[in-house]
Amino acid sequence: MTDWFRKQPKVRAGGHRAAAMPTLPIRPIGWTKATMPTALPEKHESVSAKVVMHQFSRGEVRNLSKEHDALHGKVVEKLLSLPEFARMGPDQLSEIIKNMTNRLQTAHLTINFSSVGWFASPNETKFYTQMYERGTARVAGPGGATEKHLKGNAMNTANLRDAADTRVMFGSNIDSPGMEGAARFMKTGGVEDTGAKSFKIANGQFNPRARQLFAGLNYGRRPNGSTTDYGKNYLVLREGLKRNAIYYMGDTFLKSVTADMRVTYGTLFAVLLHADDDVVVDLIDSCYRGMKLDNAFQKPKQLIEAHIYSPINFSQDVDEMYAAQADLVGAKGDAVRKNMQDFCTKNRIKLNMIP
Repeated sequence: MTDWFRKQPKVRAGGHRAAAMPTLPIRPIGWTKATMPTALPEKHESVSAKVVMHQFSRGEVRNLSKEHDALHGKVVEKLLSLPEFARMGPDQLSEIIKNMTNRLQTAHLTINFSSVGWFASPNETKFYTQMYERGTARVAGPGGATEKHLKGNAMNTANLRDAADTRVMFGSNIDSPGMEGAARFMKTGGVEDTGAKSFKIANGQFNPRARQLFAGLNYGRRPNGSTTDYGKNYLVLREGLKRNAIYYMGDTFLKSVTADMRVTYGTLFAVLLHADDDVVVDLIDSCYRGMKLDNAFQKPKQLIEAHIYSPINFSQDVDEMYAAQADLVGAKGDAVRKNMQDFCTKNRIKLNMIP
């Protein structure tokens, strides 16, 4: 495990010889034995989180992608079980899977939101944050020791959110050699109800900024984004964030969704294996027949949830905003619209109006 959180020391001028290439790499001057810090000051959590999330996501995407061929074979079997594809040959089915994958990969990666919740007043935030970052506070525990306590909200209660994330994020390899750093800073170790509308995080080394950010893949090209459960307005994230994201068929609050269902950008076709029969119809309609789905009858199991292990900077990582005009009526609606426009102008985001 490399020393993730130490800046690499500068090599002094003239420190490298101009002679033949050495047989062993030269150790940078001033480098000391790599150690993992046992806890981090709050001011350093953002920097460490970037490194932890990058290492975790790259490693998991690489490992999960090794299953590409096996998953491809299972999807072929799945398609053969459907009357429409039962008489097709392997080459034809492979072409269909290729086209469906392209349709999934080119779908917008979106974040749905409430216009009033985000823009009732001017929004000056620069980054999109998740519940752990917003809701974790350091408090004095017994004997003066510092504890981390987590608060959620009506939609994201701390205990249910943590239980869901622990269930879906980490495969059996999380405690294996080489993953100690990720486990140390990403696992809460569980949360305990304090009776004061907050939950104590068992792992004192947990870094709240090292947890995933949530988005949805709008595979159905629905007019109001991936899921209206979280609002009828949505942001479109830049394409590059798709590559190292991890995807799930269904909202991860569903107990039926587990870490075994994780797929990558390159294996997005495998969501078909984890879809209920009616959702399979949606996937075939949208990704094979090229149909656009409407907002009606959206359910958590119809969502393709995406976990992003990278900070989302509004000015750098958001391309467009789609605002529902139905939310922008009356004087309050006018104020919300202005705050949206100001936010988009400041962050160089294209603003589009939708019904």
